[in-house]
Amino acid sequence: METGIWWLPGRTNEFPDVQKPPMYYWLVALFSGDENGVNSWTIRLPSVLGALGCILSVVLIGRTLNEIKTGLLAALVLATAVHFVWSARIGRIDMPLAAATTLYGLFAIRYVLHYSTWDLVWASLSVAIAILFKGPIGLVFCGVTAFAIWFSLARNTQTLFGLSFTGFLGGTLTLPWFLYAHLVTEGDFSKHFFIEHNWDRGLGTGRLRSHPFWFYPVQFLWDFQPWPTIGLILGFFNFKHVKQHISRIFEFKSIRYFSIIWLLLLLSALSISNFKRADYLLVAYPACSLLLGSFLNSISIYNTSKIHRFIFLFSIFSGVCTTFLVLSWLIFVDIPNQEPYRDAIIWAKKINMVIPIKEPILFFGEEAHSLAFHLNRQHRILGKPEELAAALSFEKPVWVVTNPEVLILWPSGPPGTKWEKVDSNTQNGDGQAHHKPLILLKAFPP
Repeated sequence: METGIWWLPGRTNEFPDVQKPPMYYWLVALFSGDENGVNSWTIRLPSVLGALGCILSVVLIGRTLNEIKTGLLAALVLATAVHFVWSARIGRIDMPLAAATTLYGLFAIRYVLHYSTWDLVWASLSVAIAILFKGPIGLVFCGVTAFAIWFSLARNTQTLFGLSFTGFLGGTLTLPWFLYAHLVTEGDFSKHFFIEHNWDRGLGTGRLRSHPFWFYPVQFLWDFQPWPTIGLILGFFNFKHVKQHISRIFEFKSIRYFSIIWLLLLLSALSISNFKRADYLLVAYPACSLLLGSFLNSISIYNTSKIHRFIFLFSIFSGVCTTFLVLSWLIFVDIPNQEPYRDAIIWAKKINMVIPIKEPILFFGEEAHSLAFHLNRQHRILGKPEELAAALSFEKPVWVVTNPEVLILWPSGPPGTKWEKVDSNTQNGDGQAHHKPLILLKAFPP
């Protein structure tokens, strides 16, 4: 907003962001306006609206498939899953990306049932929005959703062609922006975004952390609490009816069949990548909420006795209350206690007092965006030792911010580099480590 460079937004110092497409930045700028400026509320608003969009979409999916009660129960589950609500408060791309994918699922289902041209157009626009949030992975998520819809609701040629066309049209609509970003950055955007942040992450050849294949299923059971636990409790008290529900899961064109296929395909697509992070699971939350909503709907239908009806209602009430209590503790107790060890302002001021503001800082093997923002100076993010060696100057030292593990791996410096430790971000003088430990190094040629 300060530079007026709208087509290729940047974070600080007028340098374009080559790690992500622009959609999230555009939304923040749209909500900020010229008077109020960018603040914590406008930065979080896309995530808030994305969460509301996911909740509304699962209701409409249930209604479209003639199971409005399932949709409403799914919305309740989604709106009270701890990590989902928590993520709605954070200014990250993953929540609006999940909303775009879920919205695509809604319009694609409507197209499959009615073959409406407008639904095809809206589905294509949803694909374009998903791509402008996250790039190729947005197209992958929409493609997985399309396959789940085709496989579980309508296995015919017309549906396959129509859903494939949405991916083609959505990708075509975004192509001009990616070509523009490639040209204006002289290929730098394509190098960093497509190669490093997509190809290297997917194959695990980059600098970023990786996890085993089974990471997401285990993480999902933890993050989607309290509903997996409540589902087990209700299943225990309704075991006879659970068997009937399971036997009906694979009924073609049923919402439970679609939701379980959708969920399994999304988890599989996420698990293929070596680079894994819990927030990426948000895209699978709507599918899981529909599956649980269908399960809860079946249990409520079978519950004819007073005791079973009481257990059902009490379990739902307990789930909502648990989420409220956990989030209240996180927001009003845990976060304030951790704040001194999350703050980046103190260390940024200290670094700026030591290092002249005109001298750039390199981030090696680390993406400390909060620190980079408060440093408010030219900086680059490097991931490979040869990149660091190429950036060194023979005239004066180069300042490098990295994590302590790198110093353990290379005490004297990686190949082509020699360095020495200058400072770290341990704060308040009590010896307690920052939640994201970082060190400042002085690097120079060997």
